[in-house]
Order: sequence, then structure tokens, then C-alpha cells
Amino acid sequence: MVMPYTDMTNFLKKYLDTPPPPPTMRSHSGRSGGVSRVGRDEFFNYHPKQPVQNGPFNNKIYFRKHDQQNRQWLSFCEDNNKLYCSICLAYGGSNENIFTKGFSNWDYVHQYIERHETSKFHDENVMNHFMRSKNTLNITTQFRSLRKENIILNRNVLTRVINVIKLIGKRGLSYRGKRNESLYTFDDDNVDHGTFIEIIILLSKYDDTLKNHLRNCIEKSKKIHECGKRQGRSNLISFLSKTTVNYVIEAISQLIKNKISQQINDSGMYSIQIDTTQDVSVQDQCVVVVRYINNNNINERLLSTINMDSSTGESFYNVVKELLEINNIDITKCIGNSTDGASNMQGKYQGFSAHMLKSNAENVHVWCYAHILNLVISDITQSSITVATLFNLLNLIAVFIRESYIRMNMWNYFNKDNKRKKLNIIGETRWWAKDAILKKIFGNYNNPKDGLFVELILT
Repeated sequence: MVMPYTDMTNFLKKYLDTPPPPPTMRSHSGRSGGVSRVGRDEFFNYHPKQPVQNGPFNNKIYFRKHDQQNRQWLSFCEDNNKLYCSICLAYGGSNENIFTKGFSNWDYVHQYIERHETSKFHDENVMNHFMRSKNTLNITTQFRSLRKENIILNRNVLTRVINVIKLIGKRGLSYRGKRNESLYTFDDDNVDHGTFIEIIILLSKYDDTLKNHLRNCIEKSKKIHECGKRQGRSNLISFLSKTTVNYVIEAISQLIKNKISQQINDSGMYSIQIDTTQDVSVQDQCVVVVRYINNNNINERLLSTINMDSSTGESFYNVVKELLEINNIDITKCIGNSTDGASNMQGKYQGFSAHMLKSNAENVHVWCYAHILNLVISDITQSSITVATLFNLLNLIAVFIRESYIRMNMWNYFNKDNKRKKLNIIGETRWWAKDAILKKIFGNYNNPKDGLFVELILT
């Protein structure tokens, strides 16, 4: 016999009006109200009710988006066209929310369902249901089920974190700042938390998974902070710490290297190119690039950037050899190497190329043509006094104009309709810088109208 489907609050009224149960029968949250055990058993024989026809909403609301699991707490009353949380009705006691009074705002039904599903009020009642329902399995199974749900949630959060890190890496941005990485400050809009955290906060405004995760982490962090713990995040797992980000970056780096290694081993041979430069912290950085053919396409891939403590040819060879071994790349299959013209690279006996030749007798050394061309152009432009004077004058003019904002404003005034108005200082490390300044000032051959010579005189 099917019980008449009337308003669920009326159905529960006779149980809500009963005297409070003894302390041993009270709910886990400490509330003294609620439905008696007999009433709950009878109630859950008929609920949840989830009709699939003639409803004012899409039936997809009965299922969670991320794992398509049925929301067995969600029940629909056809008499008054309202949604209820059957678990909160049964265990919520005298406390009320929109899903115990009945929800009917269909324009925002998805948002409110997800908000209720992750609320503290609902979580406590679900826990009570697990602990008290006669139809649930043993406690071990219950905790396994909860653990599985937590794993799915954590994976969804971590997937979003990884995608943000990949975006920052693709754009070549720094992901964090020097300070303001404490979780309890994340809800302060006046604080700059760095690129990574700011993107996470922005996404959380449109993503319920991130929103709920971030809200819970902030609340827990504030409690830890209020207890006087000044450093670290205790046992709070947020997936937002610099440690987690570093782990993710290292994992992505290793995956890329594994892919490069696989393609090199499939191709059967490769060449290597190395060069060094000093970074802003005055550390000598050695860049290792490999070239190989994969699927009839020439690939040039950055394999690693390594700090160098020594500049001898043998040191470079040992570093490259160790790097190749770590990435499972056979050094004997390296058929060529390219470097600049320094003696530690091209030395016949102790240079880097000489050590590479010992590993593979067929290894061919190539003096990098970009370095050669730069040296040739630099020497040519210095061999004639007239040419050297011209480039020196053009460089001095650029420096002279750029050193004063008044002169720069005057230059911009005469070039307001010209997109190529910026004057560049001639650099010595790029041979094309001199060609670029000549074209910018005097225009192309037989087409001087694009030049800025007249504007330069007026300025």
C-alpha cells in the first residue's frame, strides 16, 4: 500500500511534536529534536520520491555533475511542487533551511542544490543517517564510501590546480609572490596573493567545486590561525601550497622529458646544442637543447637548464652525460653537437666537443652559425671608420632621446601616426639590431618614405 503523498512537513508533524528523545537517542550534532526512529523508518520507506515526468525542472538535478551519482537525499513533492532534503527533514530537528521548508526557485535550482549538498547542516544530518539507518552497511563500508567521495572531490580540485599551473607555465608567468599565501587571507580582496592564487580565487567564483573547497580551507585555516599557530598549515590539505605547486611542476617537467626521451629513442639518433648565460642572480645557466626527427618532422626541444659550477669542457661533458643518462637517452647515439667558438667548447684535446667525440667517433662538431654570423657582422661594422661612426651616432641619438621624457614626448609628437616610432638601442649580441635600426631610420632600399629620418631631424 502506497502512502498518500501529501506535504512532507505535514507527514512529519506528528513525529516533530513528540517529546524529545532521551540523551542516548539524540542526534550526533547534539540537537534534541528530530523524528523518532520508528518515524524515520516509516518515512524512508517512501522517500526519496524522484518522479521523472511533469516536473518543473530538468531531471538531471537528481544526479551530481562530476560523478553522475544519484542524489538520494533529494525528494520532490508533487502536491505542492517543491523539492525537499529527506535526510535533513528526518534528522534536522527544529532547525530549518530552504530544503526543509520546501524549495521552488527553479531559476537557481542547480546552485542551491549544490550549496545545500556541501553545507555543514546537511553533512551533519548525512552522518547521522549513516550512523542510525538500519539499511546502511557496517561502519567500515560507510567510511570507505565517504573516503571514496573525498578522493573524487580531491581529484577534481587537483585537476583544476594542475590546469591553472599549466596555463601559467604556458604564458611564462611567475606563479607566486613573496607573501600573502596564508589561506586565512584568501578572502581579503585588498591583498595580492600572486598569479596562481588569484586565478584560483577567480575561478572559484564560477566553479562550485573550487568554491566549496576554498571556503572550507579558509574556515579551517582561520581556526588554526586563531589558535596561535603562526607557521605552516598543520594537517590541512588544500592543494594550494607552494609545495604542492612545486610537486606538480616537477611532475609535468618529468612527463615532458619522458616524452622527449621516447621520441629520441624511436628516432635512433639525435644532435645536441648547449650554450650558457648568466641570469639576474649571477648564476651561470647551461641550456641543453636536443634536435631529432620524429614522424618526418624536425624537432628542437629544450631538455634542461642546469647551474654550472665550472666552465671547463670536461665539466660540461659530465653534466650533459649525466642529464642524458637520467632521461634514458643513449649518448652513443648523439651524432652531432653545436656550441659557440669558445676554447672550452671547441678545444681539440680538452674541449666539450673533444669529449663528445670520445663517446662516439662519428660525432660531428658544428660551430653555431648564429654565433659565427654575429661575430662576422660585428667585425664588418667595426672595420670601417665611417660605418662604425654611423652606428655609434645612431646609438647615441637613441640614448639621447630616451634619456629625457621631454625629448621622448617631442619624438612621440612628430611620430604620432607612425607605428614604428620607437627608437631601439643597438645591442652587440644580436647582429640584426644594426640592420633594424638602419631600416627604421632610412627606410628600405628604393623606398625611403617609411624611414624616420625627417622626424629625427625635426625632433
